[in-house]
Formats: sequence, structure tokens, C-alpha cells
Amino acid sequence: YVDMVDVHIAGTPIANFSVDNACVGTPINFIDQTTANGTSLSSWAWDLTGNGNANTLNQNATFTYNTAGPKQATLIVTSLGCSDTAVVPFEVYPLPQINILGLNACDKDAVAFNNNSTILYGSIDSLSWNFGDGTQDVTPSSTSHVFSQPGQYTTTVTAYSNQGCQSIAVENVEVYHNP
Repeated sequence: YVDMVDVHIAGTPIANFSVDNACVGTPINFIDQTTANGTSLSSWAWDLTGNGNANTLNQNATFTYNTAGPKQATLIVTSLGCSDTAVVPFEVYPLPQINILGLNACDKDAVAFNNNSTILYGSIDSLSWNFGDGTQDVTPSSTSHVFSQPGQYTTTVTAYSNQGCQSIAVENVEVYHNP
């Protein structure tokens, strides 16, 4: 008499995930795309900082980076004791560093806005100006503006990088009454 035993050999999962490049300070989503190979996945371990420790054990992860530069994330998936690892590189792009100086002026004179903004790498493609008096402008760099009447104005500047990252800053200027 012969006993029959069915033996099931579990397939090893194939770890994989997607991640998009993003800007400093923007939450980045890491989406599990692992192939289970006929098994049920039992665990996920994400190393999102490169220190060898798991930052989260969820199937998908979200993380915000505070520094720019090339990064890599690691996912280890496990199913029935079998594991696989995926390592995916991606980029965290820098934010523009806005440095705008508005020069106070007399009524009916143009207020000059000097732009000394920089970015760690890449380029600043454009600046969007909201002058605080209901008018706006888009320029690649410095600009000037004639305000319709004396007073204090708060100008909001938004800088856009070639990678779609943006920063916002304000500059207060005053338009003096003519003597």
C-alpha cells in the first residue's frame, strides 16, 4: 500500500514597485507591483531612506524627502517564507530658492524687483508675480511695476523650476506720495 502526498511548491514572489520623481517636500507614493506567482504575499518591508531599516510594513508607502538628489528605495516582499527584493532609483528635485528685492519708489515711478533667485541644479523657468494691486505678470527673471497709487503693497512671487517644482515668497514694497 502506497500513501500519496500532494506537495505544493510555492512560487517565489517577484518584487517590483513604481515611484515617480518628485520635488523636495512633496509626498512621494511607492506603489507595490509585486507578482505573487500563485502565492499570497504575507509581508512588505520598505527601506525608503537607504539605512537598511524598514520605514513601513504596509503594502504601499508614502514618504516625504527634505533633501534633493538621487535616491533609491528598497522593497522586500515575503510569501510562504520565500522573499524577493526590488531596488528602484528615482530623483528628488530641488526647490527654487527665491531671493527678490523690491525697491521702494515714488508715486507714478516703476518699482524695480531685482531677482537673485537660485536653484541647486536644473533651472528656474519662470516667475509669476502677483503685485498685490490686482495685476499679475509672468517673466523669466527681474521685472518692474507701476502701482496706480501710493501705499504699501505685498508682492507674491512664485518660482517654477524646469522640473515642475515651485516655491513662493513675498516682498513688501512702498510707493511714496510725491512731495
